[in-house]
Amino acid sequence: MIEFNIEERVPLSDSRRVVMRSETLGRPIVLDICNVGGALNVDRPKPVVYLLDGNGLMGMTAGAARTMVLERLIPPCVVVGLGYESEDFSTLGQLRDEDLTPTRDPERAAVAGDPNAPSAGGGGTRFLDALRSEVVPLIERELPADPERRVLLGFSLGGLFTLSAMLAHPSAFHAYVAGSPSLWWDNRYLFRAEADYARSHDDLPARLFLSVGGLESRPHPLANAEQNASLLKSRMVENLEEFAGTLSGRGYPSLELTSHVFPDETHTSVLPATLSRGLRASLAR
Repeated sequence: MIEFNIEERVPLSDSRRVVMRSETLGRPIVLDICNVGGALNVDRPKPVVYLLDGNGLMGMTAGAARTMVLERLIPPCVVVGLGYESEDFSTLGQLRDEDLTPTRDPERAAVAGDPNAPSAGGGGTRFLDALRSEVVPLIERELPADPERRVLLGFSLGGLFTLSAMLAHPSAFHAYVAGSPSLWWDNRYLFRAEADYARSHDDLPARLFLSVGGLESRPHPLANAEQNASLLKSRMVENLEEFAGTLSGRGYPSLELTSHVFPDETHTSVLPATLSRGLRASLAR
């Protein structure tokens, strides 16, 4: 008789997990590392996709990459999902609110009734420092990773972090994929950050893919009134189109910008389309 253990986990194919202690953060970062298309230690150096929200997005991203490698839409690569030891939804929410946001959001602090509330965020600079000074060097020391082809991929708050990282250190990654970025954060902080960048720079040397679901700024039939009010206030589509237009208008000679609004997709249903288009745009030669 076959014993059925509901708690047993199925590992991701061609993957390994590394738990590294971050001196910058003072806590562990979980790295789920998936080789997509070929053995990790024998092939030529591969592009590396550094994926935010690894707990939730690693399986989908690695699966999408694998099918596109088979179809030769993208080259063999390594996907590194950055995540947390906890699988508790509430804990994950607090950690990502802290790590993926570049500033503290006064409105969120006011809602929480605590200026130091985790939901108000503000730890993005430290998390980016950990990524650049600890995670990337580890991956490039231990794996055949191409240092000239690093991709940073984030969605929602991860998209906000991705764009903030691009403006802070454009050359840290070769390409940036920002899906449904939370441009509403801190009274549209990222628009101010981009304006500051433009005042002191004539170029933005990066390849950037931006996307959003066409339904993200419309009421959702399954959401309640409060949720829909928040959805409309976030102006996801309008903010993304404005941000893309601003970047295009700067005339940065080295910026390769692709922006796409996927019609009939919501904040969650747009994920597969973003991964498909984003990986192709960022990994194309």
